[in-house]
Amino acid sequence: MPKVEVHIVASTEKPTGVGEPGDAGHRSRRSQRDCRSDRKAPALASSGDRMKAALLSMLRLAGLMLVVAASALHAEPGVTPTSILIGQSAAFSGAASELGTEMRTGAAAYFRVVNAAGGVHGRKIEMRSLDDGYESDRAAANTKKLIDDGVFLLFGYVGTPTSNASKPIFTAARVPFVGPFTGAESLRTPLNRYIFNVRASYFDETEKIVGQMTGQALDKIAVFYQNDDYGKAGLAGVEARDGAAKHQDRGHRHRRGATPSTLRRRSSRSARSSRRRSS
Repeated sequence: MPKVEVHIVASTEKPTGVGEPGDAGHRSRRSQRDCRSDRKAPALASSGDRMKAALLSMLRLAGLMLVVAASALHAEPGVTPTSILIGQSAAFSGAASELGTEMRTGAAAYFRVVNAAGGVHGRKIEMRSLDDGYESDRAAANTKKLIDDGVFLLFGYVGTPTSNASKPIFTAARVPFVGPFTGAESLRTPLNRYIFNVRASYFDETEKIVGQMTGQALDKIAVFYQNDDYGKAGLAGVEARDGAAKHQDRGHRHRRGATPSTLRRRSSRSARSSRRRSS
């Protein structure tokens, strides 16, 4: 295993049309590693293709849950004889608005097809979307409102900070949270029975990215991350992968009688000052 030197720089700027990359498929990290170890790393798909795949997976899972709700014999919040109400909070304004708009547009198109074919056991899907501007406090307020309005489930949230802010609210209310557009580990560990992820985690993605880079004999990797929950989740994945690589590297070097390498980190002045301001 080649030595990996990670340089860390935090960005304090808001995202400018670039949000959280998607990746379809809900599998455990262990099963993903087992599957990936048997084949060569594929070329990284474009962000547009990955977002489409992630959205399709989200819609499939949401559809399955709606079928279960519609076939239930007892009354459920948001479920009537003619409709099923679901709620969404996402960015429809601000720098990340394209992500939220595309998520809502894609979901609405699919739901129109389902409704035109008779809905889910005769019930039409109604999606109520609220704008949070990719801001945590607005997302939390939207989540409370949607739950108060009686939605059956929450669907298609966009972003790690917004999802994290909403988690204690929908958990306390015991409302399903389906298909968030984020790979944050905070929505996976510890297990939350109300969260239904349908995409790979940032740990899985960064593990694969770093593994592919080091497999090409690269020994220095720079990490430029967004200085919020989203960026830090990706950074943690890189650090976890680097830690595993160093552990394996130490084993190889110990057997050869050499000393293990050390990890060097570098942070920008803006990153350090940002952490002081936020602390």
